[in-house]
Amino acid sequence: MKRNMLTNLILLVISVFCVLLLSEFLFFRFILRPSDILKLDFVNSVIKYAPNQKGIYRKASEIKANYSINNNGWNSAHTHYDTKKDTGKYRIAVIGDSFVEALQVSFNESFAEKLESKLGKDSFDVYRFGISGAPLSQYLHLIRKEVTQFKPDLLVILLTHNDFVESFKKVDGVYTSCFLKIYIENGKVIGEIQPKKLDRKWYHFIREKSAIWRYFVYRKGIRFNNLRKLILGGTVTGNESYQANIDITEIFDYINEIEVLTDYIFNEVKKYCYQKKMEVVIIMDGYRNIIYQGIDSKAYYDRGALQLNKIAHKFCTKYDIKFIDLHKVFESDYKRNKQMFNFKNDAHWNGYGHQIASETLYKMIFFEKNKELK
Repeated sequence: MKRNMLTNLILLVISVFCVLLLSEFLFFRFILRPSDILKLDFVNSVIKYAPNQKGIYRKASEIKANYSINNNGWNSAHTHYDTKKDTGKYRIAVIGDSFVEALQVSFNESFAEKLESKLGKDSFDVYRFGISGAPLSQYLHLIRKEVTQFKPDLLVILLTHNDFVESFKKVDGVYTSCFLKIYIENGKVIGEIQPKKLDRKWYHFIREKSAIWRYFVYRKGIRFNNLRKLILGGTVTGNESYQANIDITEIFDYINEIEVLTDYIFNEVKKYCYQKKMEVVIIMDGYRNIIYQGIDSKAYYDRGALQLNKIAHKFCTKYDIKFIDLHKVFESDYKRNKQMFNFKNDAHWNGYGHQIASETLYKMIFFEKNKELK
């Protein structure tokens, strides 16, 4: 009896192992193909990607986009960012998170590349510096440690709604400790918490190499952290209180800290840009779901996700920084064209969203350059 049980157990283990091998090396590599995953690098206290990578980002059956990491570690149509600048050429640096990284569209179709094409590649360079998960605090760090060496004339900072709280609150993630954080206490900025060196855990090998893992986590978007909480106990994050990819209760809980943070970062950015003789413009994403539903946005500016747009505008005005609220741009465009700016299975901008963002920036830059000539 015991011998039969042991034999059956051994056969079961062997069977499971064989199924896993077939799944890993056949089924999830040639039939249900996963998204390729980017290898990380940490250089001069900046988290970015290992240079010279190419691959395909996949999400559900909707997104299949080529990425190209240049030798500076950023997804871009430029294979190299030059620290020298041709005389008479105007250089723009675009800074942000996954919306600037833009893995969801081909590397030559993000709003940065579209903007460069509209402005004219002979007279303008547009370099982008985007990595998923980066908060507002990290943008300041990027400006200081990475972007300035390329001598931009104009900085474009793209804000999304999760940029604020994540600048001072601990966030779980593979490399979130590699971002600059702001320490706020009693309504004041006490200091800056410097980025930690990338800590490669033992399970990073599974994350990078396993086709099964990459398929379910990146292509299907399964949140294993929530699964772990269900099994071990804990609070599973739902969507009830979510607006524009943030838990709206955090705005109410941290409204004072958000204002202190925004005041501090915008002031630091403005001072640094003034010293380096760079212009700066801040653009901010909208709450697109209410646009599609035809909901009046006024209440959301007073008490909702768009309250963050209102705060950003307030401190841009305080520090004389140009500000573009893309919610109003998207809202106006959707009324005319009824075309979505993001994917059905992914809240990031689709090709049309990138097009509208690039056109908006083009109009602003074209207007400012013409004004200088008059």
